[in-house]
Amino acid sequence: MWPVVESAFLYSRWKYGLDFEQVSPEDALANTKVPVFLIHGQIDTNIPVRHSRRILARNPSVVLWEVPNAEHSTAVTVEPEEFNRRLLEWFESHPVTGLSGPAPPS
Repeated sequence: MWPVVESAFLYSRWKYGLDFEQVSPEDALANTKVPVFLIHGQIDTNIPVRHSRRILARNPSVVLWEVPNAEHSTAVTVEPEEFNRRLLEWFESHPVTGLSGPAPPS
């Protein structure tokens, strides 16, 4: 998949002026008021958990769940009940407000 991903990065840089070498999730989330829930496997070898810890350190309103024995994107299979419980509780504690658009059908 490397050639496809690299091509997408090149296209994004050409078309939209995005420089992925300058993108920083830490900076992007440092002052956000948007609720953020990070789920990170403690044994993730793709993106080390220290990255999520750095985001949390820059913005204490971020919620971070470090999942023991989970790799990249495996929290749902390693801890399915806990995954569902935490995710549902997080969404219930952050109701959607201020949406515009047509009302849902009754």
